[in-house]
Amino acid sequence: MNSSDNSENQKALFVGNDPQTELILSEKLAKATIPFVKTQTLEEALSEISSGNIDSIFLLNSNNLIEEIFIYSSKASHSKIIPVIDRENEKLGIDALRKGAFDYLVRPVNDASVGKIVSNLLYLQDLSSHLGDMKKKIKREKLYPDIVGESESIRVLLDRIDKVAERDVNVIIYGESGTGKELIARAIYENSRRKNHKFVSVNTGGITSELAESLLFGHKKGSFTGAISDHQGYFEQANQGILFLDEIGDMRLDVQVYLLRALETGKIRSVGDKDEKTIDVRVISATNKNLRAEIAERRFRNDLLYRLEEYPIELPALRERKDDIPLLANHFVKEFCRFYELDYIYIADSAMNQLVEYDWPGNIRELKNVIRREAVQAADSQIESFTLGSNVKKIEQKHVEADIIPLAELEKRAIINAYNKLDKNPDKTAVMLGISRASIYRKLKQYGIV
Repeated sequence: MNSSDNSENQKALFVGNDPQTELILSEKLAKATIPFVKTQTLEEALSEISSGNIDSIFLLNSNNLIEEIFIYSSKASHSKIIPVIDRENEKLGIDALRKGAFDYLVRPVNDASVGKIVSNLLYLQDLSSHLGDMKKKIKREKLYPDIVGESESIRVLLDRIDKVAERDVNVIIYGESGTGKELIARAIYENSRRKNHKFVSVNTGGITSELAESLLFGHKKGSFTGAISDHQGYFEQANQGILFLDEIGDMRLDVQVYLLRALETGKIRSVGDKDEKTIDVRVISATNKNLRAEIAERRFRNDLLYRLEEYPIELPALRERKDDIPLLANHFVKEFCRFYELDYIYIADSAMNQLVEYDWPGNIRELKNVIRREAVQAADSQIESFTLGSNVKKIEQKHVEADIIPLAELEKRAIINAYNKLDKNPDKTAVMLGISRASIYRKLKQYGIV
């Protein structure tokens, strides 16, 4: 058996014995990095076909060519069959084409004829690979419409989601703030067997010791002062569905005990209830902390981590996937144009370069807010530049000098521009600029607008 080094490609199969033809074929296939395998008989060839990824079959000599083409076609329907025909029997090659052969070679073969066939094989392999990638991309866009990106880190992430979505295991999603941990949790939910049941999202850092049992497991009417009716806890609300525990690294130690017991036993007891209930909940957690470091500092339980981290997923920071920034930026522009009923807005190349060069400490959340702010105040349907955070790497604008404008004037322009573009709606303006309603009304009054 001989092969070239590139085992990722589909293989070529030689059947029969023709040293001169084999020599030329071997050289051409090796240069094209197409691996090849040699066999002598029909039985050996069929064994190789059953165990390997055979893309092409070269029939070097055959006692009954048409019958063999029929056999190989039935056993390897996607393989391309290429017989080698003696010149005096070239009509047999035409018959072979009619019976399903991909092409044929005339003996004695030469570099040109073999090279042409190998080139065609390479072209079809590349085309097949491209079509496979396109099918995979289309499928993933349908499965994960809200996950935007084509970088290697996103492809790896989607592979991990594919593997775990339908498997009923608990997942922890690690990632910096703003990387989209809940988005990934919802993507798992939407592609899981539990998608027809509830997805219950909980900020666990906000659960106090006093309310932990009631919030997690519910309570009965009259079980404590203020319990005026029965209440379902998060676990019961998420029964047969998914319970998303956000900021799990911030959960108090005494609250972790309640969570651990529920996960270990699969049972809960509401406050004031004498009976336990069996619950069926898949848990997805998220944190921006290193939980093993938290365990070392005695702020997180090791036994709880074992229950939660049956399958970890790590989200890349935006600065680690900068190739995706233009895709994300344009995605958010389209989203805000639809939401605010704006004409389509383009991002100038210089402005896009700003986005790509910035380090995004707030990750996707920060990018989304920046795009929203600039989109609603963009002039002439184009964003020329972005005002980025204070810890941005300063981008040198070579050969450009700009007048210094007082900060108060910049603020005034931004507010008035946003106010006018948002149909002079103060509430929308406050939301878009990230300031309070009281502040926006005060500023508009100060500018003599209201």
